This record gives sequence, structure tokens and C-alpha cells, in this order.
Amino acid sequence: MAVTSGRLAQLISKQPVNSLFTNQNSPFRCAPLAASLALAVSAHLPAAPNYDDHILPIFEQSCTNCHNPDKQKGDLDLTTYSAAMRGGSGGKIADPGEGGDSKLYGVVTHTLKPKMPPKGDKLAKKDADLIRAWVDGGLLENKSGKPKKKKKPAFALQAAPGTGKPEKISMPQHLLLEPVVISSRGSAVADMASSPWAPLLAVTGQRQVLLYNTDTLQLSGVLPFDAGQPETLSFHPSGKYLLAGGGIGGKSGTTITWDIESGKEILRAGKDFDSVLAASLRADLGGVSLGGPGKRVKLWDTSADEQLTSIKKHTDWVTQLAYSHDGVLLASGGRGGGVHVWEADTGNPFYELRGHKASITGVAWRSDSNLLATASEDGAVLVWHMNTGKQVKKITAHSGGVLSLDWTSNGHLVTSGRDKKVKVWKPDFNLLKELPVFSNMVTEVASVSY
Repeated sequence: MAVTSGRLAQLISKQPVNSLFTNQNSPFRCAPLAASLALAVSAHLPAAPNYDDHILPIFEQSCTNCHNPDKQKGDLDLTTYSAAMRGGSGGKIADPGEGGDSKLYGVVTHTLKPKMPPKGDKLAKKDADLIRAWVDGGLLENKSGKPKKKKKPAFALQAAPGTGKPEKISMPQHLLLEPVVISSRGSAVADMASSPWAPLLAVTGQRQVLLYNTDTLQLSGVLPFDAGQPETLSFHPSGKYLLAGGGIGGKSGTTITWDIESGKEILRAGKDFDSVLAASLRADLGGVSLGGPGKRVKLWDTSADEQLTSIKKHTDWVTQLAYSHDGVLLASGGRGGGVHVWEADTGNPFYELRGHKASITGVAWRSDSNLLATASEDGAVLVWHMNTGKQVKKITAHSGGVLSLDWTSNGHLVTSGRDKKVKVWKPDFNLLKELPVFSNMVTEVASVSY
């Protein structure tokens, strides 16, 4: 079933509990090369573009008449590497790794202003491509130089937030309201996530994420996801940031994190060779986890912008990932039924939680990070205590299988299942409420804060 703002409002208005949901129909190892062969191959690889051998000749042909020590138009001198790296009155010419998004590439291809050269044709494509490759390769000075590291995320790492309510509640401010994609028919909602503190619900769409104000039932913003289709959503414990993972099936995957108030993309982290199906942002903002059909849990260091580790433990697709709210642990669940808990900053094993007999459909931490709830197609919700790693409760929740679960801020659990029911469980895990049976399976639930 397609989810629209009107349908969402209808669903919300009918529910007596603080939960939202969406309905939809359920649908070589390579032998190492000999050292001599490796050396022979490397000898024939083209050298990475560098300033001295490749970029300076382009500048001398097209740029240095105006950008030299004597003229320095725009306070920019391109005749030496150090001067070029200083930039001019308009700032740096490029940051390492940004390639086609760099200012230098934009002005020489005439996609950004001021166009360079201002009165001539744009650079030949082969020269522009070489400049782009130079920037992507780390702005090498010469063939023996070392590439510069990519710029760090546009936020400072911070201590893990406490479980208390923050002083300022983050809500969208003047975000884009026009959809990125408008299709002739509806599509399935892959995931939903609710802010832990604000009346805000995030819903996956087609190449975009939609933000709804659950007080007014109005669309509050649209976040473009240009990496493909978003498959998974999660809020940072502070509610200030939203992470989405996704990509193009069988080809590529990554995660994008936005500042909820401005809608600005602050972090693009992680790389996979298939779409990302599960992802989470660590509380201190220093790490992102991602997983998918590759059966691996990948931890990405956001400070260094590089992969920290790739964990091969799951026997099937990784379908669920969630950092604890204090940022100490990471829980992962897979289509093979396995649940694992890892040290969040190293990826070292912490617990292997055995109990489920079918695919894992949900992992969720209570706000104090002491309890972890896991849901499965086997119909059960299991609750685990992190001091001991022991199972403390088994809830036979839904016949046919549990499809989703979420903790509320006051310690209740909300679940949905293949029996087309939504249930709310007390903090002692006894049933509090069961909603009337729906016509279709409820594949996602999310608690809403007020």
C-alpha cells in the first residue's frame, strides 16, 4: 500500500497509542599472485596524476597568465603547488577526494561561476578529467608525494549523550518540501524511524526521505537520497541527526547523515558493493555501521573516512544493526537467525545471542542501553540483559512471525507481525493493548515522542 501524507494522517488519527506504522503487502577466494607478476603488472599501471607532471602544464597553458605571483587575480597563484593549495579570495580550489564536486573542476568545466578562463572556451575534456582525477587522488604534489586525506565530517566528535531530554529539540527549519521523485504509482515503504524527542517521523520514499510532523500531520521536509534507494533509517540518540542507508542493488551502497534542522548533508560514510540494508550512527558520531547482502558487518571510522573493520560472522544477509544509545555496543541481526553484540569502537565480539530460529526482523535498545530486544520470523521477541548476555524474557508475540518492533521512551514495546496485528507491551512485558486486526500486514512500527 502506498503511503501518502493523507493516508498517514488517517492512520495516526485512528490510533489511541503513541505508535505509527505503515501497511504494505508482504512480498573466491582468489589465489595470490606471485610477487614477480605483481611487480610486472604494477610497472605498467599509469601513474596517479600529480601537480608537477600533469596539472601544472594545464595551468601554464590556460590559467597562469592571470593567476601568477605578479597578477594573482582573485588572490590566486597557480604557478606553484604550495600557492595553489593556499587558494585565493574565494577559498580553497579543492579538497582532497571531492573530484567533480570541487570548485576547481566546476570553474574549468563552466558548471560553476566564475567560469575559467572567463573569455575562452572551457578546458578540453581530457584536461578536465585529469584535474578531477588529481583531486580524487588526494592532490598529489609529485610522483613520490603522499595523497592528502579527505576532509573530516562537518561536525566535531562529542561524548555520548545521556538518556535525558536535550535542552533543545531538533525539528526541521525551512527544508525542501517538493518531492525529488513523483511517480505514477505508490511504492513500498522500506523503513520508518521516529525522533527520540521530537514529534517527527522519517519515512523512506523513492530516492528521498520524507519527514512528517506528527503533531500537525504535515510534511516537514524532504531529504534527497542521491545514492539510490533508501532502505534503512535511524535517528541519532540526540534526535539532531538522521542516518539513511541504501544504494543500488548488486552495485553500490553507502550511508548519508543529515542535520535535521537545516537538512544539510553532514556525512557520507561507508562503501559497499550492494545496497545497504542495515545501518546505524554511533552516539559519539565517530563511527557508522552498515550491512547487507554481503553478509558482513562493516564499521566505518568517520574521522579518518575509512573502513575500520569488516566482520564476517553472519551466515546470511545482515538485516539489522543498532548501536546502543550510550555508544558502547553494537547489535547485529541476520537473515540466518543469528544475533551478535560487538564492541562499538573496535568490532571485537562481545556476545553471541542464541535463541531465535528464523530471520531477524528487528533489534532495538531500551533507552538506558541495558536491555536489547530482538524480533524474528519465528514469532518471538526475546529480551537480553547486557550485564550478563542472558535472555531475561521470551514473548510469544505474533503467530506467523514478528515483522517489526520498537521501544517507547517510557519503556513500552510496540510490535507488529504477520498476523496483521499491532501490540503494545508493558515495561514488565505483559500485553497492554492489541489493536484491531488490519487488512494487510503491518511491516513497520515506530514509537512517537510527545
